[in-house]
Amino acid sequence: MHGKFDTFIFESWEWNPLAKKLFLRYSLDGEINFEEVWKFDFEFAKNQNQQPLRAAMKFLWIVAGVSYFKSVLPQNIVFAEGDVNKAQAKFFEKLWTQGLGEFFWQNKIDPRRVVRFPVNETVKSAPERVKKLNGTMLPIGGGKDSLLSAEILRAGEEAFVTWTVGDSLVQTECCKKLDAPRLKVSRKIAPELLELNKAGALNGHVPISSILAFGSVVTALLSGQKSIVLSNEHSANSENLEFHGQKINHQYSKSLEFEQDFQTFVAENITPDVEYFSLLRPLSELRIAEIFAEKCWDEWASVFSSCNRNFHLAGSKLGEKRWCGQCAKCAFVGLLFAAFLSPEKWKSVWGDPEIFVKQNRADLEALLGLKNHKPFECVGEIEESQTAVHLAAEKFSAFKPLAERVPKPKLDWKKWHPHAMPKKFETLLLSFCSS
Repeated sequence: MHGKFDTFIFESWEWNPLAKKLFLRYSLDGEINFEEVWKFDFEFAKNQNQQPLRAAMKFLWIVAGVSYFKSVLPQNIVFAEGDVNKAQAKFFEKLWTQGLGEFFWQNKIDPRRVVRFPVNETVKSAPERVKKLNGTMLPIGGGKDSLLSAEILRAGEEAFVTWTVGDSLVQTECCKKLDAPRLKVSRKIAPELLELNKAGALNGHVPISSILAFGSVVTALLSGQKSIVLSNEHSANSENLEFHGQKINHQYSKSLEFEQDFQTFVAENITPDVEYFSLLRPLSELRIAEIFAEKCWDEWASVFSSCNRNFHLAGSKLGEKRWCGQCAKCAFVGLLFAAFLSPEKWKSVWGDPEIFVKQNRADLEALLGLKNHKPFECVGEIEESQTAVHLAAEKFSAFKPLAERVPKPKLDWKKWHPHAMPKKFETLLLSFCSS
């Protein structure tokens, strides 16, 4: 199907505030039409500044188009309405090229010069101040990272609202336990895309975190929030492999590079008054697991899950379960916590360590650098996994054969890494880590 269509068209977008729905429309050559629907199901703030809000919605429309564009990779991109200037086009070209890196690698497509946005230099950037914004919004996925951020905010007496896209069991129960106001958003993918996929369209990973980033700014403007607190760690900056001279990072849209690009884009094209940053960026995955095991485990062990099978276009694949126990993410998180939890606490979630290692051997070997590249998942650096397996082997004999196959790195996993958060939030993190 690659090459069957010549042009990807940004057709239109429409905001219906009474229905609380945003309609995003695209087409392939005007023949196959897509309509994606977002619903912002919460009470809106009064007296919204419409210019920044409409700008945020327009850019959400643009970034979300990647899911449909990548299905056939047409040569041309056009705007039936809208248009972008040179700086805006450059931002989206970089985002789509880097964010689709894994997709290009899996489909054996050279990423160079695939994404080219048309430029209209008459389009002016028109950011506006929105001085009445206040409050903190915390996206909740239900994993260890966002829950650690919640505990840091609570310890610092920083009030916050939670934000979710989708309504999985783990998200719902985490938000209920946090007992904070919840801003619920739903995203409905155009069914035509799913049909195209069944018919053999190109498929693969898209930079979903960048789509959620623009969705979070729309949410912040609708609800009157100022600070959007992400929970991405230092390890998200690490690539998986290199392809045609491009570093391929499954987590590109969770990286510090994207975060800083996005901060600049929002300030220059929407408003300088919305803050988007990661609270955990200075920390490694190992440090996060250590802190969570020490300060959060007893509170959250029975509720949280980092298994991505909780989240799927067709809904959770786990039912009432929290962990599938047989994917790269389960393997990585299980390995991390084996380094820091007592055997009793670890087994309460992951069961028999012998079975865990046997079922996840291939993923564990990839995580430890014993295969060509680490898994395409939100996992830490190879040296972190190597450090974790040596720590785990001190308590669990099941991990010893793996530990014997890899060196014990001299890794300073408590090192404080670069970040892009406001000083106020850095102080909260420092205080929590040192208490």
